[in-house]
Amino acid sequence: MLGVGLSELFSGSLVNAVLFASLTILPALCVGCMQQIVAARRIPADFSLRRLESIELDRATLLYERVCKNLQEIDRQGEDFKGSLRSRYRHRAELRRQYGKELEDLTAYAHHLRAMIIRIRRRPLQRFRSWAHTVSSRYAFSYALALYVVILALLLASVYYSEQPATPEELTTDFETLLIWKSIHEHLLYANGIASGLVALATPVFYFVRRTGLHIDEGAQIRLLKEFARTDPDRLISRRQDSKPDESPPQEPTSEELPPDHSTRLPIGKPKNAEI
Repeated sequence: MLGVGLSELFSGSLVNAVLFASLTILPALCVGCMQQIVAARRIPADFSLRRLESIELDRATLLYERVCKNLQEIDRQGEDFKGSLRSRYRHRAELRRQYGKELEDLTAYAHHLRAMIIRIRRRPLQRFRSWAHTVSSRYAFSYALALYVVILALLLASVYYSEQPATPEELTTDFETLLIWKSIHEHLLYANGIASGLVALATPVFYFVRRTGLHIDEGAQIRLLKEFARTDPDRLISRRQDSKPDESPPQEPTSEELPPDHSTRLPIGKPKNAEI
């Protein structure tokens, strides 16, 4: 009989401990599924920079351009000096003595602004990855929970019909009926162990399948987001300088002077799988 076979299969104290531990799989699936449903509703499907982020990126880019111009101007003073080797050496030493502290401050400030620009430009890609993770997790938990219920129901149905007498007339006493239900409750632990093991193996597969599908469906947006995130700040400065070659070096911007920078705006629409 199927029930006896399951009992012999799951014998041993270690196996019993694993079976009792597998009882936490169903609550974990329910809690995880509810958490991902709530999280999916809270995450917007718009990955573009927010208004304040765009303003901060514009400001950081303008300041980085100004700092780079100041550093280049100091370097140019040493390179443009004409004279003997000794005179050039003395001139550069004088420049280092005169601008040493300023060079140190400007270099540190340039590194800070560069890191800020890179960090802000990576936020749209990070938002997409967070959204894709939430959608994939919700998909994985939902299908894992459904798979768990189906497997458990099939196993319990098999045990029940294998333990049930061939005809209703064979159930002569209530005591025999009680023994049948006790056997079903005993094998519920075994069936739960099988279902939990299969679900534990299937859940990562569900997640991977859904995540891969999102990357295929949103491939164009992912390429756009990666290109936006990987743009080097020095290339941004070069583009700005090429677009206004005859203008004087930029001054420190104020909130009223900040022009709209179209390079910080991503032409990203709503994802195809935004309805989560």
